[in-house]
Amino acid sequence: MSGLVGLLDSGRMTPVTVIGGSLGGGLAQCLVRKYPDRIDKLILSHTRVPNPERARMSNLGMNVLRLLPMWVIHKAWKWEIYMLLSTAKEEKPFWQAYFKDLAAGMSKEELISRYQCAIDLERRYTFAPGDLAGWTGRILILESDNDSIIKAPERAALKALYPQAQVHTFIGAGHGGSLIKREEYLSVIRAFLRT
Repeated sequence: MSGLVGLLDSGRMTPVTVIGGSLGGGLAQCLVRKYPDRIDKLILSHTRVPNPERARMSNLGMNVLRLLPMWVIHKAWKWEIYMLLSTAKEEKPFWQAYFKDLAAGMSKEELISRYQCAIDLERRYTFAPGDLAGWTGRILILESDNDSIIKAPERAALKALYPQAQVHTFIGAGHGGSLIKREEYLSVIRAFLRT
């Protein structure tokens, strides 16, 4: 997190809008708590509140990942991307090629590092509605009605944590709202930033 703040300092950028999607949404929630005076708008996209119970599952997944050969990991990732983009239409070939290249260049160590980051977030952070009581910024929550990664109870917990947030729910976009409903996604963000 100090690296992000260093970036803000170097560019004299304050206050800023922070957008965090999926795991990045958890990190964005930590950032606004640690540096509330640096952030005036927070956009949480397809993300959830940290939960120590999930750390156990992530740790198990990481240990399994350590044992698998890379070709199996690439196959599993290809299937995951296929499911993520299952409702995409015109741009599906582009995103499939993009994620295929991304996966081909990623090492097992990098994947394990992502798991470790998620585990650390889940274990170390607990948020409460009063955490941002003195913060005058605004929050936008972007979610999908059928997100298979961020389940309905987790989406409800996020909205309960931020009752003041503006919420936009995408229909049928799964975990890939920013890809599958790109125009709607950008339109909602632009409207939020204008107000």
